[in-house]
Amino acid sequence: MKFNKKIKSLLFFILTVLCFENAFALCMDGRHPTVQEELISSDYVFIGRIEKSKDIASADDPTGIDRIEYDVRVEKLFKGRATKIIKIISENTSSRFVMVPNETYLLFVVGSKKNGLVDSCGNSGESTLRSPEILTLKSLSKK
Repeated sequence: MKFNKKIKSLLFFILTVLCFENAFALCMDGRHPTVQEELISSDYVFIGRIEKSKDIASADDPTGIDRIEYDVRVEKLFKGRATKIIKIISENTSSRFVMVPNETYLLFVVGSKKNGLVDSCGNSGESTLRSPEILTLKSLSKK
């Protein structure tokens, strides 16, 4: 009987890890804007490749990470002023938006090209997983 309980607990743990291994951000306010709504509210919308990331230590806790700064090379711009690199800041909170260097993302950014933020509740994500959103953006930019 105890053996079965341990196996069930282990299976539950493994399934939880496998299902949520890429769940870096938490969206608790229930917002899920449409592509059009987020396009309107964003300063920059583009497909870009992560050139580099840098962990920034907290002033209060030098061994802790306060935020991650990303340099993103713009490959396809849907909204915003043309620029080659946009710097994205991701605060080390439950709503952080984690990105992997050399991966390509569709990004909806609020802020400047030197201090942009990505809404983890929105439509940003790996470009290979955002084909419907990219098609929507292409059709909206034709109008």
